Amino acid sequence: MPVSRRFHERFDAYMRAQLCDELAMGRPSAFRGTLTVSREAGARAIPICELLADYLSEEDETAECGWILYNKDFCEKMAGQDVTPDIATFPRHAEACQSVDDYITALLGTHHCDRALFRQTSQTIRTLARLGNAILIGRGSNFITADLDNAFHIRLIGKEATRLAYIQQTHNLNRSAALSYLHLTDHERQTYVKLHLQKNVDDPLSYHAIIRTDEISDELLARMIGDLFMDWVAARKPTSGKLVTFT
Repeated sequence: MPVSRRFHERFDAYMRAQLCDELAMGRPSAFRGTLTVSREAGARAIPICELLADYLSEEDETAECGWILYNKDFCEKMAGQDVTPDIATFPRHAEACQSVDDYITALLGTHHCDRALFRQTSQTIRTLARLGNAILIGRGSNFITADLDNAFHIRLIGKEATRLAYIQQTHNLNRSAALSYLHLTDHERQTYVKLHLQKNVDDPLSYHAIIRTDEISDELLARMIGDLFMDWVAARKPTSGKLVTFT
């Protein structure tokens, strides 16, 4: 599910403001937290994180530039590549394709990310994490920022049946195609992290919190995560102007 257009505009404004501030000050002017979000396919990460970014933009006193989202869409935009096909160019139902696997592969825009792109993506993730007020979705961001003391890591999960129903609704797929999409997406994400970071996305010790999204509204989840994060930041009581470890 793509990020709303307004977050692309907010991202551009955020980068201009944050980078100008850092260049002017020579370092970040305040301790700003960052959230990383790992998720199972169909766990509603994008709508939840959009609401979370809006909530933190209103409630977090350090968010002078607002909170932004960063996911695969922005990764490819900043890398100057456009490898994800437009979903509108593909048939709306898997039966129209020669095989479900062909359809799902096209829908996902599956490709082998080389080491150069991974290094560039990782550098971007660490830069945004250092600047703060960023929600970093996927791409192994919790592992890439594990040594940064301003990063709070969560994972969104859910029952397969609930996630399957969400994928069917949002992508207009029948049950068979949606199930293939779900399994292939989860497998692709696990493989990406294993290949590039030698980590396991299902390791519970890699997260501050693992949250099941079943039977809880997006709005409530956004507030829950936002309040948990802000309480975590407040409990750390960082010194004014504290620098975040960054290499």
